[in-house]
Amino acid sequence: MVIADESHHFKNFLSERATALLQLAHHAKKRMILTGTMMPKELNDLYSQFTFLYPDEEILDDFEQFKFKYPQEEADSLIDLSQTLSPFFTRISKQALQLPEQTFNPPIVLEMNPIQQRIYDVLADNIRRNDPGYRQDVVLLNEWRRRAIVFLIEAATDPSLLPTTNQFTENNSYKTDGVALDELLQNYEELEGEFPKKLETTLELAQQTINNNGKVIIWCSFIHTINKLAKLFEKQNTHAIEIYGQIPKDDEEDENDNREKRLEKFKTNDDYNVLIANPASLAESVSLHHECHHAIYLDRTFNGGHYMQSLERIHRVGLDPKAVTRYDVLQSAMSIDQVISDRLGLKKRRLEEFLNSADLETMRFQQEDTSKDFANPVGEEGELAEDFDAVLDHIDRDVKDF
Repeated sequence: MVIADESHHFKNFLSERATALLQLAHHAKKRMILTGTMMPKELNDLYSQFTFLYPDEEILDDFEQFKFKYPQEEADSLIDLSQTLSPFFTRISKQALQLPEQTFNPPIVLEMNPIQQRIYDVLADNIRRNDPGYRQDVVLLNEWRRRAIVFLIEAATDPSLLPTTNQFTENNSYKTDGVALDELLQNYEELEGEFPKKLETTLELAQQTINNNGKVIIWCSFIHTINKLAKLFEKQNTHAIEIYGQIPKDDEEDENDNREKRLEKFKTNDDYNVLIANPASLAESVSLHHECHHAIYLDRTFNGGHYMQSLERIHRVGLDPKAVTRYDVLQSAMSIDQVISDRLGLKKRRLEEFLNSADLETMRFQQEDTSKDFANPVGEEGELAEDFDAVLDHIDRDVKDF
C-alpha cells in the first residue's frame, strides 16, 4: 500500500514529481491520497492525484482528453467532474467537525510612504515596458515574471528587501528628487519617514494580542523580513520565534536547534508569544490551535496551496468551541497585494465549489521544503501566465507611465 500525504504536491501532471508517483502507483495493490487542498488552482490539479489512485482504470481518460472534456473556462465542468469523482473520495467538512467559525477581518489597506510609492511605481512601469521583450523565449519569460512578482511584493512590503542593483533599477534615469533609484534603495532604511507601514501595523496588532495574554503567528515570505521583525520585537522586550527554510527541521538535522524545538518553545513558554514564519516552511502538518488564535499576514504570494494550508495551523480538530480564531491581512494600497488577494480568493472558491458540489450530488459526505528566501510566488508553472496577466492589468490600471 502507498499513501501519498499532501497529494497536492504532485498536482502538476507534467512535473517530475507526478511522473515518479504515477510510476510507483503501478507497483502498489492499494493507494490512498490525503490532502486538504486538492485543487489549489484549477481542475487540472485533480488529474494526477486521481490517476495515482487508479492508474490502470483510466477513470479520467488520458490528460489531453481530460482537458478537452472538462475545459476550465466552462462553469459546468466543475459540476460534471465532481459527479465523476465523488464516489472516489471522502470529505470531512469543518461543519461536521463542529469547529467554530473563522473570523476574517477586513483587509487592512495601508498607503505606502512617498518614496516607497515612487519605488514601487518605477518598478511596475519598468515591468510593463520590458515584459513584451521576453515573450519570444518562454523560459526567459517565466524567469523574468517570477522575479518581477517577487520584486513587486518586496516593494509593496519593505523596499529595503530589494537588491540595490538589479535589472529593474539599473536605469538611473529613474530618479526621486534628483536621487537615483539604486541609491535610494541602498539607503532606504535610513530615510526619515519611510519606516514601512506594514511592519509598523504588524507590531501594533501583535502587541494588542500579547497584551491580552494571547499568542500570535505572523506569516511573511522573506527571511530578511522575518529577521527584521524579530529584532523589532526584541526592542519592545518581546521575544519572537523565527522559522524558515534554513532552520533545521528536527533533531536528526540539528539536535540543538531546529523547527520542532522552536515550535515547542512557542507553545509552552509564556515568554515567547510571537512566531514569525514563512508558509513554505510551516504551512503544513503543524498544529498551533491550542496555543494561538491570531494570524497576521504581512504579505502573501500567489501560492494558493501555501495560503490555504497556513490558515489551518490555528483552526483544527480539537479547537476550543469558545475560541475566536481571527486573521488579519495587510495590504499596500493600489499594489500587487490586491491582485494576490483576488487571485487567492478565486483559487479558494474553486476548491470549495468543487467539494461542495460533490457533497450535494452524492448526499453521502455530509460529515463531510524549501530553503529559499521567499515562498514560491506562483503555485505551479501553469498558474504563472494567468497570475501575471492580472499583475499587468493592475499596473495598467494603477501605475502611471514614467
